[in-house]
Amino acid sequence: MFDRIKGLCDKNGTNITTLCKTITGSSGNIPTWKKGHIRSDYLLMVAEHFNVTTDYLLKGIESSLTADETNLLTQYRSMSDQGKEYILQTIDMAKDKYKKSDGASIGVARCF
Repeated sequence: MFDRIKGLCDKNGTNITTLCKTITGSSGNIPTWKKGHIRSDYLLMVAEHFNVTTDYLLKGIESSLTADETNLLTQYRSMSDQGKEYILQTIDMAKDKYKKSDGASIGVARCF
């Protein structure tokens, strides 16, 4: 978990000390974070700060995504609910037109 948080700091031009001070008000929690222990409210704040899931921070679930998929997910998460609904409707309309070569539809199937 600590390595993922540190990596996100590096990627976003900050450092773990600054992040820890922002989230907790002190850098004194860093040794605890290094041991893999973090309060749930701090974990949630870190996830929200970097626009990732807590699952990603804890387990690295999103690490199998391509760069394009990560970019799409990041942009989707930053949108309003109305914008997200528009994107999902657009995918639904386009899924039959743009199929993978194996014949499987791309995107998500949704009924509106």
